[in-house]
Amino acid sequence: MIRLNSSLRMRSLDESLALVRSVAGEYGITRVTNTTALDRIGIPVFASIRPNAVPGSLCVSAGKGLLPAEAEMGAFMEAIELASCEFGRSGIGFAPVTVERMLDGYDARVTMADFAPLLGQRFDSNELIACTPGEEVLSGETVLVPSELVFSPFDDNPFATKFGSSSVGLASGNNLLEASVHGLAELIEHDIASFGFVRDESCLVRLDSAPMPIKRLRQLCEDAGFSLYLRHTPNAFGLPYFRATLFDNTDDAPLAVCAGYGLHPIRSIAAVRAMTEAAQSRLTAIHGGRDDLTKRLEHWPQSARKQEIEAISALRTKESNADNAVDFANIVDHEQHVTSLETAWDYMVDVLRERNLSQVVRICLSQASDPFQVVRIIVPGLEAFSPEHMRIGRRLHDYIMSL
Repeated sequence: MIRLNSSLRMRSLDESLALVRSVAGEYGITRVTNTTALDRIGIPVFASIRPNAVPGSLCVSAGKGLLPAEAEMGAFMEAIELASCEFGRSGIGFAPVTVERMLDGYDARVTMADFAPLLGQRFDSNELIACTPGEEVLSGETVLVPSELVFSPFDDNPFATKFGSSSVGLASGNNLLEASVHGLAELIEHDIASFGFVRDESCLVRLDSAPMPIKRLRQLCEDAGFSLYLRHTPNAFGLPYFRATLFDNTDDAPLAVCAGYGLHPIRSIAAVRAMTEAAQSRLTAIHGGRDDLTKRLEHWPQSARKQEIEAISALRTKESNADNAVDFANIVDHEQHVTSLETAWDYMVDVLRERNLSQVVRICLSQASDPFQVVRIIVPGLEAFSPEHMRIGRRLHDYIMSL
């Protein structure tokens, strides 16, 4: 195992970069460019260009890191993930299956609500939905999952949209295990974020005791005239989870606020991921290549500019609130348990099992002979809510009803 600043890998960064550059064309990637200099912060961000992405996917992906090579690698890998989950590329298909039959492969307690359908969706036991086979990795058995949760986009779906398509749980790596670790960590990250949208229980993190790379990230932001607030949310899994919010020095700046999130068993990796993602979010908007960047303008048209500035000011006050602030060194860390990718995987799986989330499904979107592996990880019971994609599962529903 090789530990980078924001991930665990099986190959060295130089080796991975040489390999991915040699196969990028097979995934439709025509160019990867360093966009760092478009902004004044200096945290490395790269963009990958995939001009023939199918409608509904993204032609431009981004990568971030403490080092330029990490950001470049991230941009390649995100593009590979999105290319691999386009329906028709992997050779994996779907079949019409009744809800009742799909659920037969799961623990008796699992219902369709545990797959977090879109708000307001209902299911009949005899209703047909598109399903794709996957491996329940803890037992090795084959189970069925809604194909909407596998492919993105999934315009070939012949049935009603129940979940929508997203990239949650989609991950790549130098081998199957590496990809699976990244995918599972992202799923848990989104689960914690889902509950945070309902009630934010985060606390500001004091970085005096943080490792130097984390302090360096904050210093880069402050030297460029930004404020970066890192907040930690205690969670049911006992894993390090952070939200980083990056504010320009004035609320009326064209791009006044951006955010990033990170979860990992290793505390410093989780924090670096959140902080660099905030910078990546900002540069992605500045670069202007993403197909989905108009959402903010749709939500805040020019006629509502005054209200947007007021909302940014209120958010700055909220994110900088130091009530119950915690020292970085006092936040939970499981670095001592993570000595390999195998132990990272086992640790997260055990955490899920302890909370009765005992089935983990993996769909391989790559061939075993491919130099990079791409997976989609699905865990029935984990949440995936966001304001843009309002999926609500049983746990989040019960939590909301308990408030």
